[in-house]
Amino acid sequence: MKSRIIICIAITLFFLSIPFGSVFFRGNTEPPEIKQYIPTNEYSYDEEANFKIKVYDWTEDKTFETDIFSCIINQIIRDGAENYEDESIKAIALVIYNDMLYDNEITKKEEIHPDAFICLGCSYCNDISAPEKEINEKNRNRIYSLIEEILTKKITYENKIIQGVKIPFSSGKTESAYDVWGTEIGYLQSKESVWDIQYPNFSNKYVFSISDFYDKCLKIWGVDGEKTKPDIQITDKTENGTVKKVKVFGKEISSNSFCLEFGINSANFSVEVTDSEIIFLTKGSGMSIGLSEYGAECLAEQGYSYEEIIKYYYTDVLIENFSFSEYFLN
Repeated sequence: MKSRIIICIAITLFFLSIPFGSVFFRGNTEPPEIKQYIPTNEYSYDEEANFKIKVYDWTEDKTFETDIFSCIINQIIRDGAENYEDESIKAIALVIYNDMLYDNEITKKEEIHPDAFICLGCSYCNDISAPEKEINEKNRNRIYSLIEEILTKKITYENKIIQGVKIPFSSGKTESAYDVWGTEIGYLQSKESVWDIQYPNFSNKYVFSISDFYDKCLKIWGVDGEKTKPDIQITDKTENGTVKKVKVFGKEISSNSFCLEFGINSANFSVEVTDSEIIFLTKGSGMSIGLSEYGAECLAEQGYSYEEIIKYYYTDVLIENFSFSEYFLN
C-alpha cells in the first residue's frame, strides 16, 4: 500500500514539474526587439519613390516632398494614440490613410493643388503637420510596421473610398452625419461608444470674462448687443447634446466656427453665466462623428481586430485590397 502511495506521489510530482521545467529550457523569453523599419518589396513599388508624396503648403506657396508614413504617424502622435494597441493603431492608421486618398480624389476633381497629393492649410485636406511631441525610436518603428500592413487596403462604401472622419474620443455616443451636418452619409451613423467616458480628459471647463468674451465676438463676427449684458444661447443641438448652432449677442453662428475661435475642444457643451464670467462645460471631443480612437483602443483591448473596429464605427463598409500604384507611382 505504502509503495503505491509513493509511486502516485512520484508521478504527480513529475507532471507538476513539466510546466516549470519548460520555463528553464525555453531559452530567452524576452519579446523580440522591433527591427528598424525597412520597406519590403511586397507591393512591387518603385524603390526610388519609397512612398514619397508631394505636399503643397498654402501659407508658403511652395511644394515639398514627404512620405506617407510621416503623414500618418504625425496624426497618430498628435491625437495621443501612439501607445495604443496594435489593432487600434492599424484601425486609426487606415482611417487616416483613406481620408488622404479621399481628399486627393476631391482635390484632383476640383483641380485644387493638382500637382500635389495633399496640402497644408487647405480646408479640403486633413492636417499632416509635425506634432509638437516626439516618441522613442522603438515605438516609432512599431507603428511604421503597422502602417505598412494597411497600405494596400481601402475602406469603401458603395464602391467608393470613404471620408475618414475620426475623433480622439466621443461624448459617449458618436453622431450621424445627418444630425450634425444635415447630409445623409450612409456609413456615418450614430454608434454607442460608452468606453469614451473613461477617457482622462473626457470633461473640460472653459472660463471667459464677459468683457473679453464680448470683445472677441465683436471682433470676429461683428455682434450686436451690450457688452455688460451677457447674451449667449444654444439654438440647435442633436439628441446626444452636440451643439450645431449658437447665438452670441444676437448673431447666430455654427458651433464649429465658435469652438475653433475660442479653443473649445468639443461641440458637446453647456453654458453657465455668472455676474462676471461665461463658463463652458464640455464632453467628448470635436463633433463626435466617425471613429472614436479611444473607443477603438478599448475594443482592441477586448480582442477585436482592426477590421472589426472599423466595421463597428462605419456602417456597411468593406475593407478591400487595391493596387498601391494607383495613387503613388504615377
